[in-house]
Amino acid sequence: MALINRPYSPPTASMFVMIATGLLGGCGDWPRYKNKPAINNNALTPGSDPGTGLNLEWSEPMAETEPNDHPTDSIEIDLKEGLIVDGVLNGLGWDSEKVIDRASSCGETLAFPPDGPGGYTGDVDWIAFEPTENGVLCMHIQTDEFDARLDAVLYTLDSCGDPTALFINPDTGSPLGSNRKAGSFNWAISVEADRPLGVAIAGFWPDAGDIELNWTLQLALVPSTAGDADALCPEPL
Repeated sequence: MALINRPYSPPTASMFVMIATGLLGGCGDWPRYKNKPAINNNALTPGSDPGTGLNLEWSEPMAETEPNDHPTDSIEIDLKEGLIVDGVLNGLGWDSEKVIDRASSCGETLAFPPDGPGGYTGDVDWIAFEPTENGVLCMHIQTDEFDARLDAVLYTLDSCGDPTALFINPDTGSPLGSNRKAGSFNWAISVEADRPLGVAIAGFWPDAGDIELNWTLQLALVPSTAGDADALCPEPL
């Protein structure tokens, strides 16, 4: 191949203008994620709440039905599924001298109630359920606004359906969901598949046997993520 010698020509001012214009035009579309076509139309934009991209299948609201302050049959809850339960606490209060039977029907030691000595004098409502997969359990409860202290504590149930262990808040060392102000509160914690669980809802203060306190509970099972346990927990409905 013959080599062709051409004299060197220095870049002209117009060439610099063309290069600068091209660079500025490219940078005008930054950040790239705002201009690059998305492969997934449902993809989240950076910085958004990751929970907004999780589609949960919620149950129809169901009424709490246990008649005797004891867990009933468990409801299965799948990953990316949520339960909505409505109920009423009939009476609040705590008696430090109340004697509690500490043996379950299977002969194990009960972990209920979450504090001692004594026990609740009012109603205790239970929601029993069983996760079908490992994940993070998200709980949110909304009650009437009232100057009261409530528990919405998570227990492990034995094969007889009795509460024999409770979950501890890793930050406080206290039972998860205990001693909370009536109104609205939530928690989230990792749970295992095929492990029967139950949330016990009760009020321990004030001593008010004639109070009727309405509540709505939302339970959702979401995938585990690195970082905060509640990163994928849904917003209250």
